[in-house]
Amino acid sequence: MLNNRGFTLIEVLASLVVITLISIIVVTYASDTLSINKNKAYELMKQNISKISKVYVKECEAGISNCNLNWDDNSTYFYVEDLKNNGYFKNTRSPIDGKDIGKCLSIKAFKDNGVIDIELVDNCY
Repeated sequence: MLNNRGFTLIEVLASLVVITLISIIVVTYASDTLSINKNKAYELMKQNISKISKVYVKECEAGISNCNLNWDDNSTYFYVEDLKNNGYFKNTRSPIDGKDIGKCLSIKAFKDNGVIDIELVDNCY
């Protein structure tokens, strides 16, 4: 009489296929979630840069910060690197890939009747 105490080859292969499919699904969802979170973190970073840029321009205009903003037709350009060099940011690395965005993310400041508005020009991604 035959004593069946183990698994057949078909049962082992079927188990491996099921485990592989579950692993692929979990890894796919996890990587998508990480990607979304990195993009959200980058957007938050850009919002902070925009807010700090307004402060930077106002302090430059008031003579508090040592900067050279050249206003041309009520607008001027500068880079995130300028904010970092003047102590407004310590880390200008992107949360997406760790790349330094100091020279690829520029800021355009507008003056309209004394009100300063900021526009970010993102050449990083």
